[in-house]
Amino acid sequence: LRAKSQRLDIVRGGKAALANAKGVSKTADSSRAFTVRASYDAENLYLAYDVTTPFDLTSEIPDPKLLFKGGNVLDIQLAADPAADPKRKTPAPGDARLLVTMQKGKPAAVVYRPKVKGFAGEPIILTSPTGKEPFDAIEQTDKVGLESRKTPTGFSATVTIPLALLGWSPKPGAEVRMDVGY
Repeated sequence: LRAKSQRLDIVRGGKAALANAKGVSKTADSSRAFTVRASYDAENLYLAYDVTTPFDLTSEIPDPKLLFKGGNVLDIQLAADPAADPKRKTPAPGDARLLVTMQKGKPAAVVYRPKVKGFAGEPIILTSPTGKEPFDAIEQTDKVGLESRKTPTGFSATVTIPLALLGWSPKPGAEVRMDVGY
């Protein structure tokens, strides 16, 4: 599920500000839905997920490049370069996708970068039934924090992402393209 075409206000004030942040929501059916709220401080971006699902937040796929294939993951996509064309149809340097889940009781996070400035190697091609998608870099990271707990209808999770990992410096009042899902 992905929350598209909704405005997500990312509030200043750090993790504590999540309690008062307005969220975006997506409902697939009575057993699958989510709401996400976002905030930031000088060091981190914080996302609080409240998810309705019959499944735990976990993935058992051992290959980090394929984390999305083995269970539930939190999906965060961000266009970090404010100079990139906001109407572009293809990725630009600064675009990043972050998948976060639990594996064997511990947080697991992978950053997918479709375009890296100055990249000269061969991209990593991921193939699915819907097509092929190239990435200049796919990297597992232990810098992302994840707090998760079961709820009667699914789970709640808070993700802490260092701004430096995203290469992003939020500015009050600025707009950023972001897509969130699970």
